[in-house]
Amino acid sequence: MRLRHLLLVTVCLFMSFSFGWATPYENATTISTCDGIPTWDNTATYATNGTQVVYNGVLYRNKWWTKGDTPGSQWGPWEEIGVCDANQAPSISITSPSNNASFILEETSSIQINTTSSDNDGTIASVSISVDGNSFNNGTADWTPSSAGTFTITATATDDKGSTSSTSVDVIITSNQPVAPTVSINSPSDQEVIQQTILSPISISISASDVDGTIASQSIEVDGQIFTTSNAEWTPSAFGSYTINASVTDNDGLTATSSIVVTVEEKVDSGCSANEYAPYPTVYSIGDVVVYNGDLYEALYDNLYNVTPGEADHFWKPLGPCVDTNEAPVISVSNQSSIGLIPVQLTASIIDNENDPISATFEIDGKTLATVQNNANFTAEWTPATYGSYNVTVNANDGKKSSSNSFTLTVEEPTGPQNPVITSFSPADGSIIKQTSLSPVNIEVNASDIDGSITGYLIEVDGQTFTTSTASWTPSGFGNYTISITVTDNENLTTSVSSSITIQENLAFTDKVLVGYWHNWDLASVPYIRLKDVDDRYNVICIAFAEPKIRDIDNTMIFDPIDINNFQNEPSDVSRAEFKQDVQYLQSLGKKVLLSLGGANGVVHLDNEEEQQKFVTSMIGLCETYGFDGVDIDLEGSSLTLDAGDNDFRNPTTPRVLNFIEGMQAIKAHFGPSFLLTSAPETAYVQGGQTAYGGSWGGYLPILHTLRDQLDYVHVQLYNTGSLGALDGKAYTQGSADFIVAMTEMLLQGFETKSVAGFFPAFREDQVAIGLPANKPAAPAGGYTAPAEVQKALNYLVNGVSFGGDYTLVKSEGYPELRGMMTWSINWDKTTAYEYAASYDSFFGASNSRKLVKKGLASQLTSNIGNAYPNPFHHDLKFDVTLQENDFIDFYVYDVQGNILEHKVNEYTNSGNYTLSIDTQNLTSGLFLIKVNTKDQEKIFRVIRK
Repeated sequence: MRLRHLLLVTVCLFMSFSFGWATPYENATTISTCDGIPTWDNTATYATNGTQVVYNGVLYRNKWWTKGDTPGSQWGPWEEIGVCDANQAPSISITSPSNNASFILEETSSIQINTTSSDNDGTIASVSISVDGNSFNNGTADWTPSSAGTFTITATATDDKGSTSSTSVDVIITSNQPVAPTVSINSPSDQEVIQQTILSPISISISASDVDGTIASQSIEVDGQIFTTSNAEWTPSAFGSYTINASVTDNDGLTATSSIVVTVEEKVDSGCSANEYAPYPTVYSIGDVVVYNGDLYEALYDNLYNVTPGEADHFWKPLGPCVDTNEAPVISVSNQSSIGLIPVQLTASIIDNENDPISATFEIDGKTLATVQNNANFTAEWTPATYGSYNVTVNANDGKKSSSNSFTLTVEEPTGPQNPVITSFSPADGSIIKQTSLSPVNIEVNASDIDGSITGYLIEVDGQTFTTSTASWTPSGFGNYTISITVTDNENLTTSVSSSITIQENLAFTDKVLVGYWHNWDLASVPYIRLKDVDDRYNVICIAFAEPKIRDIDNTMIFDPIDINNFQNEPSDVSRAEFKQDVQYLQSLGKKVLLSLGGANGVVHLDNEEEQQKFVTSMIGLCETYGFDGVDIDLEGSSLTLDAGDNDFRNPTTPRVLNFIEGMQAIKAHFGPSFLLTSAPETAYVQGGQTAYGGSWGGYLPILHTLRDQLDYVHVQLYNTGSLGALDGKAYTQGSADFIVAMTEMLLQGFETKSVAGFFPAFREDQVAIGLPANKPAAPAGGYTAPAEVQKALNYLVNGVSFGGDYTLVKSEGYPELRGMMTWSINWDKTTAYEYAASYDSFFGASNSRKLVKKGLASQLTSNIGNAYPNPFHHDLKFDVTLQENDFIDFYVYDVQGNILEHKVNEYTNSGNYTLSIDTQNLTSGLFLIKVNTKDQEKIFRVIRK
């Protein structure tokens, strides 16, 4: 139990007036002075002082808490107010000024207020007037306004029996001088206590107006967060008290502010499971929760004893009534039937709304059966001894409450030839099988036949067929599979059943990445590469592309690998099989193969649920068919264009955007958390939202924001874009180190948008990679950046080493957990001797740590890097290297599992021969890998410490 620490914050109040039109009102009606007041009830509790009741025609109010005390006692809790009668209230009206009368401040010395009043059954005892904090005890008044605004004049008449009536009008005071705007915080209210079981978003709403102009800007500031809209969703950073500041500026540059204080308090939902308070020798500590007299209390001090809860709030914090909110498990059943005296599988669906563990049993024919649970499905097997109907009772318990439900099982005597019965099979329907690598799955079927024998079994899964009751099947990839089972008896009758299971990868993919797109086509300028032959330095390969069957009409997604033996042929079963083998080969090396969605020609329009379903079903089918590890979102053009008026990235309204988000969520949920989801939007779709929001500008923001918890990483295309504004208010041009740094940090820091939602929150460092073209032809609209310029940007972004550019990082120390690099494309990279892979793979050395181990310990390149010596070593380890001018040495120390133990970079201005010593004091005895990179050299050593 956590102790809630509440921070006291001073409330700042700012005077403001509300400008607007009002309707005059009068609340005087002819009533008995006791109308609407309840009669005293001797069973009721009157806990609030001043509560009024009527007893024997007399009006009373209580002076303290009371129950059962009859009003009228001289010394009791009730105070007599008076005798109820039928006195009529007086009437009053304001004759001048008229409602909504307007005056100019500088031209008005005073305003005369006149009233008229009367009383039908008596006389007027007094009249009062109030306006702008001023009170006048007369039926007329002269009031001089001191500022512009809308003011309410209220007049009240009192008759000789004490009844009152009031009426009001508004007057508008304008000014020849600019008038400041007004702002108020609508919600939450000042001093509100908001209870939450976990820290959750709180809606903040403000209202602002300007009597002589318009509101130019507005902001809400709380908890170190700033929102630039009138509505905000703020998630507190901790439980405690917070000041919410609202500020607005009008077109004249005048400002107004308002502040409130709210307290976010942790709601302790311990129900009545807490122990009753006990006196010494029981001793309590901070955070302990007890029950006393039906209420919950939390201890505020350690070593607390013999202090009774409810009598000392500075020792015990009251948490409210002890209410048991736990719900019993919900059991859903339906009647079952079977034929023959054979094993029957009893089934029930049981859920617990609090997600507490459930235990369940079946009761039938005097026996209690244990159950087997698979998610919400509970089963038990029972064999009847006679035919007839049986009552089956299902009992469930969540450790706090119990529930039960019943159904009828009818066991019928067979008549005529009977089909065989599949009594059980495994894996069960809905099973999720987690594997670190693709491994055999055991399939088992049990069947019987009432009037004969089982003569044959058929198990079909993943294109494979087995003809026995058991099978050992190795899935071709991670994903969902349907196992089809058919049994045949001696009368050649058959029974079939299917089981849907998920093979889920057990380990999350957290490697640094070097991502490359692979072309499923062949061009003379950029030739085809067989998938298995992609450069080994790429550890994530995005297959380009899955596209809609008929653009703008049929969003069934298609992908067919080309015939690698004859590019002019249509894809064939042979080419598809070879492609699957290539995917599996790359996966066996620890690489990830993703299906990229869209591209320049892949325009997807999910304008309705039918097209959404086509999209989801076909994408799942493609991923299961070829065993892809995930999906990359690379939609362009009008696929995600925002409709007019869709201006809130947190709450999009464009149907094709909403349907796409839901579709991607369905695909991700189908495969589970190990299924990768990445995205490669253009800059206009993301960072462009800072400049404009609508149409294509900022079009990806709703998708990225909604899916941010499912996205593994985002690599925005920093090319084909021109110039864009950055966090510092300056514009930077593609093809420069400044552009790379500025655009990347926008994702890492978050940025203000032109959406009404305001600030787009930052991604985690490991969710951001950098997308650049492999060479100039790969980006015809520009953006290619020379490796030396990119290296400057990377060294600044990752290590915080400035190159003296125009852009300055907000986080000066850099972002060491940046995920990696992406390029369009592997095929283009090959046309320039893999310049891209060679230039950046070594920078994110951990990206291929597994590859180092898999490839062995041989040197990767012939170079001028000498051998490490002495080897084996005891303390000192050295190696010699020949460097060029302005060169560097970048080295890593790995263990044999590929984990980085040390990483250092040294820069050298002069060329020559150098000897580098490696610090080995933190290394234990054993085998290690040393990877050394210079500007154009790379070598890996195997070394042993004694």
